[in-house]
Amino acid sequence: MQSLGSEKISDRLNVARSCVTPERYDLVVKGIEKDFQDFKAAIAETVEHNLQLLDELPPLKNLSSNELKEHFRRLLEDDLKKDPLFETSVEIKKYVSDISKYVVDYFRKVFDHNKGCKERLDSDIFDMCRMFFNSDLPLSCLTTIENAILAQKDFLDIYDRLLHKERSQLLFSRDNRKKFERLCSNHNKWVEQYEKKINDIERLRVKIFWYIDFSNSNTVENISKVKSIKSSSLDMKVLQDLTNSLQKLTNEVELLIEPNIEFTPIISYEDNNGTRAIRKIIELLSIAEG
Repeated sequence: MQSLGSEKISDRLNVARSCVTPERYDLVVKGIEKDFQDFKAAIAETVEHNLQLLDELPPLKNLSSNELKEHFRRLLEDDLKKDPLFETSVEIKKYVSDISKYVVDYFRKVFDHNKGCKERLDSDIFDMCRMFFNSDLPLSCLTTIENAILAQKDFLDIYDRLLHKERSQLLFSRDNRKKFERLCSNHNKWVEQYEKKINDIERLRVKIFWYIDFSNSNTVENISKVKSIKSSSLDMKVLQDLTNSLQKLTNEVELLIEPNIEFTPIISYEDNNGTRAIRKIIELLSIAEG
């Protein structure tokens, strides 16, 4: 049995990834070879995106900023190189860059990719639960992050339904340039409603996870490892401000997606028995706290 501090929180880093980012359709090839086929360039872009997010963290008293950044860069590069979901997202971007040419390949890949993103979000809930059970953090912090993740999953559900509808329309309209352009324009307008808010939710909830984890790590080697989390290592006002901002964003997204949601009486975590079990424990804790 591994001890606290040696076991990883997850098999992958908890970072801001593009898998929940909706893609816009382009009708003209815009340098596919240059922009998207180079896997190393895609890794570098994602690494820089997350390093910028790292710079937005509240000050960490226990870790050197430069040492953390370099260590995190190496971890993230290694993680992305062996991440099949990331590789697929790069490939999908290539297809989106000339949707009229790649429409069949795009839809063949995107549904499996979205399913993988939902499974990853389930895993993120589980990771946050593990952190919570080794902490004295307020339950409200956990439920706020959980609500944000569920909003992201709800978005992916309605995005899937939109794509299923668009698939047949685009396939039957490829020889009708005017109609094809109109369908792509309507898709892009739909995406614009959600794009920034979904990205902001992803960035903010990852920022909260990092702030908690990094502030309770004695060395850079200890980040993303299972450990005891103490609220005394955090500025609780900063944490409260971050969670309040996340809840505000989540409420805004829920208002946008609510008219499109097909409600079910039971929240499903698919086949993730661990997440389902831990969610039940949280519900019981919520009742006890209330």
